[in-house]
Amino acid sequence: MKRTIVLGDIHAEGDKLEKALLHVGAIDANGNKNPDVHVIANGDFLNFGYGSKEADFYARWFGMVDHANLGNHEGAAIGAPVHNGYEARDLDCERMFREDYRNGRWQIATAVGGWLVTHAGIHPEYLEELFPGERDVAVIAEGLNDLYFDTLTSDNRNDLHPVFYQMCKWRSGWGTRAWPQFDTNPPKGGVLWLDAKEWDGITSPVPQIIGHSPQEHPRYLQSNLIAIDVYGGVGFAYTDDDGETWELGIIPPDPKDGDLRGDYYSTDTKTHNFSDDLDGWPSEELCPECQSSMLEDADCLVCTGCGGRWQEYTDDPEADALTSAADDQWPTDREEAARLMEELMAEMPY
Repeated sequence: MKRTIVLGDIHAEGDKLEKALLHVGAIDANGNKNPDVHVIANGDFLNFGYGSKEADFYARWFGMVDHANLGNHEGAAIGAPVHNGYEARDLDCERMFREDYRNGRWQIATAVGGWLVTHAGIHPEYLEELFPGERDVAVIAEGLNDLYFDTLTSDNRNDLHPVFYQMCKWRSGWGTRAWPQFDTNPPKGGVLWLDAKEWDGITSPVPQIIGHSPQEHPRYLQSNLIAIDVYGGVGFAYTDDDGETWELGIIPPDPKDGDLRGDYYSTDTKTHNFSDDLDGWPSEELCPECQSSMLEDADCLVCTGCGGRWQEYTDDPEADALTSAADDQWPTDREEAARLMEELMAEMPY
């Protein structure tokens, strides 16, 4: 029986990906793929934005992946709602990605034994709506893939089901900022956007492995729910018995990266005081708006007073240089960026 590894969010971090693949024997010391290890990339394999230069990474490492699930960041290259917008993207990488997407290399879901694997997980309400009473994860994975691609290849592609794009309240600040047509407080996130906090008080009807929501280390959120995305590093889960048992692992952040929290800027999202709903780690930062204490929530800080959400950014001169260089190939004017996106999307024969 083959070993299977499910990779958490990579975000084009080639050095950490290499260490994870070496750790589980997916590649040898010379970087050659081991055919006896099945590699699943569970979304956000790429970054698509923030000045990230990813073409070399994609050319080197995507060939090591046997199955790739889409994440919200890959959605940037196929017109899906994403938070990182149009700016500072690597168009060479996008073209390579779209070619693989057209050739069927990217899906929404897969199954490993009795476990459903999607980027962010499927909410029980969506599961019951789309697959009432179904508990066979292979059937659910196939159904999600068929529904997604059948809709995109039809004349009704604008009727894509919310399970593929809906943001939750923990991520809706991004959605209302970039896509005002979304509700400000969506009831439940879709398979690219469901936040781990949404599992508080509800139980997954089927075993699931998810990424998207960073943890301090890969862990079981429930007895049948494994979260493998981690802060600053690469988390993963692997099995030698088709999902009967799982080993969890992490390639931690590089100490030279320093404090990964960096500085923060406002997403301009203000809500009611929902501090009673928060269970994140206390932060040393105070809210720039009201000076209240803040908690670390997924990839941002949340004020316990005004509810403002503050997102990380780096003040690294090298990162600034990368962003500036990337800006040269992608217009900052939103109308011009939208026009260029239409031209790129015309290449996509769904």
